[in-house]
Amino acid sequence: MILLFIIAFYMIGIRIGTYGIFKKMGVAAPWKAFVPVLCSLEWQKIIDRPSWWTWMTFIPGVNLFYIASQLTDMSSAFRRHSFGEHFVAVVFAPFFFPYIGFSANEKYIGPGGVKPGQPPLPRTAVREWADAIVFAVVAATLIRIFVAEAYMIPTPSMEKTLLVGDFLFVSKFHYGARVPNTPLALPFVHHTIPGLNCKSYVEWIKLPYKTLPGFEKVKRNDMVVFNFPAGDTVVLENQGPSYYDLVRQTAQQYHTSYDTARMMMWSEPSIHIAARPVDKRENYIKRCVAVPGDKLQVKDGVLFINDQPAYVPENLYTPYSVMLNDGAGLNEQTVTDLQMEIIDNRFPPMPPNHHIALMTKANAEALKAMYITKAIAPFHDRQL
Repeated sequence: MILLFIIAFYMIGIRIGTYGIFKKMGVAAPWKAFVPVLCSLEWQKIIDRPSWWTWMTFIPGVNLFYIASQLTDMSSAFRRHSFGEHFVAVVFAPFFFPYIGFSANEKYIGPGGVKPGQPPLPRTAVREWADAIVFAVVAATLIRIFVAEAYMIPTPSMEKTLLVGDFLFVSKFHYGARVPNTPLALPFVHHTIPGLNCKSYVEWIKLPYKTLPGFEKVKRNDMVVFNFPAGDTVVLENQGPSYYDLVRQTAQQYHTSYDTARMMMWSEPSIHIAARPVDKRENYIKRCVAVPGDKLQVKDGVLFINDQPAYVPENLYTPYSVMLNDGAGLNEQTVTDLQMEIIDNRFPPMPPNHHIALMTKANAEALKAMYITKAIAPFHDRQL
């Protein structure tokens, strides 16, 4: 409700100011200031911009750039062309434009703040750089939100297909770009400012979860980027594991219940727990194995979709339960050679010489042939 009020106040203030500008300019029907398309068409004439700019203001995301450009162009037309005045023209538009429109001291000069036939106003090197940086930041931010963004692979679950640390560009518009829940945020930073360990966003304005129409729907076996559901709550001092994993680890460490461990963490002064909006949760990439309407089953560790074995990517990483011979151990070289990931810390304490590891089927066979291995089986079968 507050957000709607702010938007309505912003737009009405601009319309009132535009009405005064139209009267000052001698526009035959100044009431056009309150009619969206007609207002924009008249506005383009005053600032000497093509009429098709009007239609660009209807494209979500792109319209923010065009609207800001039109506001600053109108400011320049009244010889208000400094960087600070342009900032005021955009941020404080509901106050700035009524003043421009109704103040007898403000005179229309011409597009760009010069009269016809005069050369453009000189611009300092600092101003040129400032405008270029602002344009680049705004353009790059809009591209990241609505077109495409680079992501880094955070987890090894898709090893052999995508590696941890790999960067990939992800299309936003194919499935429908998401409107940011927290639009007031530092550009090019996800949720935490590097080095400061503090939030890169403020929640003064929070938008509901909305996505724009896309060109296609998610299909089976597509690789998709999504926000990790368990990332809604984090411990700021230790953001690697999820908050819920940390609670479970605390419960195991102190041999207590989950609820008691949660209360212990919340009451600890050195621990700061925060809830994040959807768009600021951790980004994960996984393969979509089923879509709405599909029947999904796991039988003896094998995934079935609609009663048929699911697609299995080459060199798929899966968990194995490994039992070593007495006195044997997995040294670092063996783990590296077999490209294993030991994930014992995700489970309750296990018997000696017992490990849970992610690896490919071929590497599991190689480990099975080693003298150190007593037994190995897919993790779903705990009977070793």
